[in-house]
Amino acid sequence: MRNILLLLFISFSIIHCSSTGQRSESSRPSIEPNTVESARIASSEGAGSDFADEAPIERKIIYTADVRFQAREKELEATREMLLKLTKEFSGYMLSSAENRIEVRVPSDSLQNYLEAIKSVTDNFYSSMNASDVTDSFYDTEIRLTNARKMRERLLDLLKSAKNVQETLAVEQQLARVSESIELYEGRLKRLKTEISMSKVNITFYKKYEPAKETEYEPGILGYPFYYAWKGIEYVGEGIVWLFVREKEVDTQAK
Repeated sequence: MRNILLLLFISFSIIHCSSTGQRSESSRPSIEPNTVESARIASSEGAGSDFADEAPIERKIIYTADVRFQAREKELEATREMLLKLTKEFSGYMLSSAENRIEVRVPSDSLQNYLEAIKSVTDNFYSSMNASDVTDSFYDTEIRLTNARKMRERLLDLLKSAKNVQETLAVEQQLARVSESIELYEGRLKRLKTEISMSKVNITFYKKYEPAKETEYEPGILGYPFYYAWKGIEYVGEGIVWLFVREKEVDTQAK
């Protein structure tokens, strides 16, 4: 009984520290890479190997690109269809779509080639890229998940050896908390892996610019006689009016 209570107290302390660290993760300073690596060595099997023998940490980077361009197609729908087809060719998928804007994810390894492909079929192309290093958060979550899974195995063993209802209920309570923590860590790790392997691209596009055209009319082959006849009538009419009414300049200051 005493051993069970001691282990339950330890598991409760670990869960409490993990949940506290999770809530304050956005406000606390980032874990230094050497700290994360040391923790990985300590939690892995065969932890007796020297730190110098370990391989360098693989950096975990999330890339996000913003793209703007002028479409060569007259209709925005045609441009959207072209982009979706191009995205599928690069093994990507669409996240959202609006009138002249779509968000997609493409494999990070193909991101640069994807942007070049868009540039080759558009005009006035502009792009910018943002890189976010989540190495510390990624490995920290891995360590927490590993420790939580080990604690769950220990609690399951304790549950089998529980001698009364009180011990059973105490173990099951801690087991539920550990299982909840595992689900949170698994969800966070899955999201990070997706964002690392599949980069998000925000694309905004505009209609093809076409200058306004003025329409002019001219007489056809059979219209010229009537055209000149009408012009002659206009000139004669102006002459007749001139015989009866003429313009005269008036000095307004003299009045």
